[in-house]
Amino acid sequence: MAIKKIDKNQLHAILEAIVKVNAINLKLNLNEGIEEEILEVRVKWSNSFCFIYERRPNIMKQLKRYKEGDVIYIKGYFFARWFPGQKSSLPVIEKLLEHKKVGVLTK
Repeated sequence: MAIKKIDKNQLHAILEAIVKVNAINLKLNLNEGIEEEILEVRVKWSNSFCFIYERRPNIMKQLKRYKEGDVIYIKGYFFARWFPGQKSSLPVIEKLLEHKKVGVLTK
């Protein structure tokens, strides 16, 4: 079998977890001179956290229904991304494959 050259951007994992929604924010991103809306959802499980960034309008509409404290099941492509001003990479899901509400967290 011949060895192929692989772009490092193709290295990722699929994360599947039941998480708590901590925050949902709508952000504007300037992409090649065009403003686009991006939905940022911060989720947490155990001692870990992750950001979900979604650009697809139909998925954004579905994610906006969740509230802080909701417990959801997620499955998506998981990356470690470097952002300007950060000292280390942040865990990010850039393409959500599945999501559904499981319940609400009680204390």
